[in-house]
Amino acid sequence: MDERQGTLLSHLIEEYVETIEPVGSKLLAEKYEMSVSPATIRNDMAVLEEEGYLSQPHISAGRVPTERAYRYWITHGEAKPVERKERSMYERVWHEDGEAASFKAIARALSEVSENAVVVAFSPEDFYYTGLSALFAQPEFEEQGYAVSLAKVIDHLDQILGRLVKEMSEHQTLLGSDNPFGDACGFVGTSYSRKAKQKGCIGILGPLRMHYPRNIARIRLISELINS
Repeated sequence: MDERQGTLLSHLIEEYVETIEPVGSKLLAEKYEMSVSPATIRNDMAVLEEEGYLSQPHISAGRVPTERAYRYWITHGEAKPVERKERSMYERVWHEDGEAASFKAIARALSEVSENAVVVAFSPEDFYYTGLSALFAQPEFEEQGYAVSLAKVIDHLDQILGRLVKEMSEHQTLLGSDNPFGDACGFVGTSYSRKAKQKGCIGILGPLRMHYPRNIARIRLISELINS
């Protein structure tokens, strides 16, 4: 993949994440002011499809990113710093009365801003989650099969979080085939150690079509707050 194709792929992913609609060459050329013609963009999209970064739902439709594309975006996507207003909100709610209350307040704030679910594991046996209604409201889960699969995952959330607490490293992103929450989901989380070196984890759980750079920046900030 050359630099132009990498830029094209990043723009296409960003557009799809926002609209969940297949993205065409004309839209990319006009909206992102790319200095090449729609025909050149179509050729690049065909190359990216051959390499497994894009798929085409219908012959006449635009392209959508694959799991491989999201992995590329995580590694090469432009960092999205957390805005000052959002940062101040996290700093404020982190000082709730008591440590458990602070974690829950942070989780609720993260869920509201990201419009996804947030899970906190205080230990392998003690956990908290919020925002499942926001997660199920995502367009992907309007399809019954996706919703049922995710509901089954939620039923075994204690087992999944217990494993994550033991295995998760600092600042880890799990998606698709590597995600214990299911291949239709993405998870951006971090481990932490608090009192008596007790290990826990906190993370954002959303659809595979997640804004990874933005949520990674959020989790990194939360990790700084927890460990400060």
